[in-house]
Amino acid sequence: GTLKGGGPGSIEISQSRDSTQTPTLTRAYYAKVIQKDLVNWQLLFDCDTQGVVLTPGDTAQGPGFRAVFTSTSPNAEPGDSGRVGVAQALVRSLALPNAGGAEFGVNTASARQPPSEDDWAAQFANVLPS
Repeated sequence: GTLKGGGPGSIEISQSRDSTQTPTLTRAYYAKVIQKDLVNWQLLFDCDTQGVVLTPGDTAQGPGFRAVFTSTSPNAEPGDSGRVGVAQALVRSLALPNAGGAEFGVNTASARQPPSEDDWAAQFANVLPS
């Protein structure tokens, strides 16, 4: 798949429990380091693809021959894994007793808010052994 996107851009946002805060990189990073296109697809991706879909085992769909086109898309595309969702899934799985040795894929989904606690519980229930 394609690992895309950024992550919490400031300590205030990363520690905030305010669901209106979008976890993105700092404005300076977007403006100076990665702003090379007319449209900042990385920022759009980070804001619009905060959803996560977990898949059991190594079954996540990849981008295939479309990778060259989807790698710079601001939308959730087949094979995309957002850095924020991957990091959250990894950290959350460490707290689950039945996650040891389990394999699961992390795909990105279109959403303006990250998954809730109930969403994460439902996702893990579908991919981890009972």
